[in-house]
Amino acid sequence: MSKISVIIPIYNVEMYLEQCLISVVNQTLKDIEIICIDDASTDLSSDILNRFAQSDSRIKLISYQQNKSASQARKDGVSVARGKYIIFMDADDYWEEDLCEDLYLIMEQKDVDILHFNAIIENHNNLPEARIRANQKSIAPYIGKLQGREVFSGCFINHRYFFTLWNKIFKASLCKKAFYFIQDGDFPKAQDLYAYFLLAYFANSYEGISGKYYYHYYFGRGITGHNTFSLDMLERFCKQSWVIKALTDFLNNQEALEVNQNLIEDLESKLMSECINNWKNRLPLNISGKGFDILMKYWDPLKVVTFLAHNYWNSKNDIAGKIRESQTISKLKIKSTNKVIATYYYHLSNGGVQKVVSKLIPIWIDLGYKVILFIDTEPNVSEYDLPQGVERVILPPAKEATKENYAIRAKILQQKLLQYEVNIFIYHAWQSQILLWDLMVCKINNVKIVVNTHSVFSIEAIYSLYKFFDYINLFSMVDALVCLSKVDRTFWSKFIKNVIYMPNPMPYDIDSVNPIYQKSGKNIIWIGRISSEKNPLDVIQIMSKVVEKEPSAKLFIIGSSINSKDLLRCEEEVANLNIKENVIFCGFHKDVTDFYNIAKINLIVSAVEGFSMVLAESKIYGVPTVMYELPYLELVRTTGGILSVPQSDQQAMANEIINLLNDEEKRVSLSHEARKGILQFNNVNLNAEWENLFSTLLEEHSILIEKSNEWIMLETMFTHINAGLAKKLKITQSNSASAGDLIKSLKLQCEEQDSIKVNEIKDVLIKLSSTTEELNAIKSGWSFRIGRIITLLPRKLKGGIYCYKEHGVRYTITRINHHVAVLFHKIKDNKKWIIGLGVGTVMSIAIIKKIFNFLRTNSN
Repeated sequence: MSKISVIIPIYNVEMYLEQCLISVVNQTLKDIEIICIDDASTDLSSDILNRFAQSDSRIKLISYQQNKSASQARKDGVSVARGKYIIFMDADDYWEEDLCEDLYLIMEQKDVDILHFNAIIENHNNLPEARIRANQKSIAPYIGKLQGREVFSGCFINHRYFFTLWNKIFKASLCKKAFYFIQDGDFPKAQDLYAYFLLAYFANSYEGISGKYYYHYYFGRGITGHNTFSLDMLERFCKQSWVIKALTDFLNNQEALEVNQNLIEDLESKLMSECINNWKNRLPLNISGKGFDILMKYWDPLKVVTFLAHNYWNSKNDIAGKIRESQTISKLKIKSTNKVIATYYYHLSNGGVQKVVSKLIPIWIDLGYKVILFIDTEPNVSEYDLPQGVERVILPPAKEATKENYAIRAKILQQKLLQYEVNIFIYHAWQSQILLWDLMVCKINNVKIVVNTHSVFSIEAIYSLYKFFDYINLFSMVDALVCLSKVDRTFWSKFIKNVIYMPNPMPYDIDSVNPIYQKSGKNIIWIGRISSEKNPLDVIQIMSKVVEKEPSAKLFIIGSSINSKDLLRCEEEVANLNIKENVIFCGFHKDVTDFYNIAKINLIVSAVEGFSMVLAESKIYGVPTVMYELPYLELVRTTGGILSVPQSDQQAMANEIINLLNDEEKRVSLSHEARKGILQFNNVNLNAEWENLFSTLLEEHSILIEKSNEWIMLETMFTHINAGLAKKLKITQSNSASAGDLIKSLKLQCEEQDSIKVNEIKDVLIKLSSTTEELNAIKSGWSFRIGRIITLLPRKLKGGIYCYKEHGVRYTITRINHHVAVLFHKIKDNKKWIIGLGVGTVMSIAIIKKIFNFLRTNSN
């Protein structure tokens, strides 16, 4: 029996193998056996091995005819080992010459199952030093002894030390017991985790020692340590999922799975996150779609989606761009012939989209489809009516979704998609912050997704150009996009393969409505949700101008507000303008027939609309509309009965209203035009259009579209606009930007302009600069510094309590450790900090005591 068996798996390491073997054969301890397993190398590794084996009888050579992975090599090496102790070595590393001798003596003295020694990380690939330091820290031994279950829990639960094999020496009896349970087969990654899990499980003792660094581990020579990944490398990483399966099987056989279930899930999460982050950050964009398919193949797809949502919540455009060409996203198989549709919107109360959804569901049912309503709210009396028998699935509200809680929604969404065997999902919340993640949940469950847009294509450009850019990649992944105007169709068809212009269903049966053209009074209506995007304040201010000329005019505001402040603001504006007698707030009404029957004029003051159900309603009832210009609306382009004025031109709108109230002949003529126009407009067979769309979706198809010249042109324009915005906002977006930097930046921009306003801005900036200098002077004074030191402990205590409430114990302890390290670093480098901290601590304790005494006295 040899004193030590050295086991070295070898595969295509001709550049490093000689250095490795020299360091082993030249060990000062000669009574060792060297077991080299050639894992079907295709380079000169075999020649090097044979040369060394011929000159050193201690080398035992095992050769594979096909590659089996280091896991199998180690298992086979352990099975033939004859040494008292076993050390595992990687073939691209090397040892100090006294490693075996020193460790043998220590093992004889300590009599432990596992001895953990020091190793040094060598930077092979010129990697960032921070990354090297982090790895060096992670492989350090736990200095001390662990017994029984502590060996296992110390590594995998309490994280006192890491599971690497090559910086430990083991009793051979332990290795033979543990490796007996290692499954045969290819485990190209996480072999150390797999083997050490079993070794620690069966071990009774562990000790970590400090001192000499015996092992030189070259970080960057193997698959780890690369800045750029290939698909093959990513797949090798993803095969770590096989290790999780093998560990689950092992624990199940040991009847220990239940007590270790959380540990297995934690290990799975860590290995999966490593793969996803490598895919996200190291795989070239042109193969990222194929890379995403590899992730889907080896990991639980829902866990991948929720991980992306949690870790890349604000990088939706980036994620969308990386996954759009994957087969998972772009080419779904035919799921079944079941005619089951799911449709989603936040709620069904008080709004145009809500009314549209309530009108579309009966159409789909008439076509023979079962419809499941996915929604965020419980039923309530203000909802639009639905056909009987429509089943309802309530999801956690989209508007309350965060990266921390989205997984709950995703799980419910997937469960219900599978439960109802949904084939097609029609998504009406097209501006939702979680559309990407919901879309991905649908796609991984082979559900075709249709996004129904309910406003003009460019609406997000008003609020956020960044979000507007995001839609290009996001919508290119849908199976179909339904839009409400031909202008929208022209735009979206540059990026999306299947774009359908589909007008909304009419809110009423046109033939059942008999318009009243001749009306008394001077009644005006505005119908809509009372919220900022609908501009209700504009209509009130316009009405005040109308009342100046037409004191008897009445404005009926029909609609409610989600936010009570919006309604209050409108009521205050009415009071301020002294037109309470002329403006009536009517609240929300499902049936608005009575209002149209008395109205002479309908008003629309929205900055944007997608279809404008109110405009359609007004035409059905033969009520002319005065509105802000929305030239892209199909109802504006193809029908009459409308007077348009420039956006935000309140006076122009007031003039048109006054003229129309005083020209009954013109008003009646416009009423007839409105009615005639809607009759002509309503010639689309929506049932046939939807059936055609569904038939297309139920066939196997690809959503990928080749980038046209127009796509590239628009993409380039958006990229340059985005870059320009980022450049202008660079300082404000920087975490390290100071007020002084901002001032300098603004001054520089002002110098490029030439106007009276710029001079006014300069004056403000000069004052701001002066104030900033004064503030900096105060901060540099001793009074301010002493005050900060005195309040240090109370401030940190308050921060710690807040951190605990928000993030829990583990995160709080991590932050405390960080702050303590920073504090000691400051003390070490600056003696003044020692004096200041001492004074501050004493004074803080005195203050806290006084506060407690005061509270105790008052409570008595």
